[in-house]
Amino acid sequence: ESAGAEEALALLGTEAPAGKRVHVGWGSFRNLDIAAARRSAAVVLLDINRHQFRVWEAVRAALLDEACTDPESFVEIVAPLLPHRPRLRQFVPDTKAWLLGDLDRAGSWLNRHEVERFAWIRGLFRDDLVATGCIDLRAAPDADLFAAMARRSDRAAAEQQVRFDTLYVSNLRW
Repeated sequence: ESAGAEEALALLGTEAPAGKRVHVGWGSFRNLDIAAARRSAAVVLLDINRHQFRVWEAVRAALLDEACTDPESFVEIVAPLLPHRPRLRQFVPDTKAWLLGDLDRAGSWLNRHEVERFAWIRGLFRDDLVATGCIDLRAAPDADLFAAMARRSDRAAAEQQVRFDTLYVSNLRW
């Protein structure tokens, strides 16, 4: 998830927005990094793990809090809201310390030196342009479910005049 991320996020941010782009991804905050870099018009966050939706609920609540005005205040607000059991998939034991590390991480939507990234993501949540859904890619014994989803997604994209732009599958190998 981290090897080459900085370079990939920088590359994703080089193209000027063309139309309404939608990011789709499974799992982590990396999805928000990508959506900020691409200036996605909407985000669809998917996961197999229902626990992840408690994370997204905490993120949404923190971003909608009037006291949340910048990445630093977001960290202060969200840290106590995030679920502690089961432990989040993070690189240091303390959740707040982990989030504080993102304030200086290149490419992070929380990077304090590129506050437009945070503002972009906060705007998506405030405008209700972030959707979540629980789906297991292994659940369908055949392609019918995914073919039907693709047809519905294509119709919705055409109606809304958006295009699916990026796809992040953080844990596809499982």
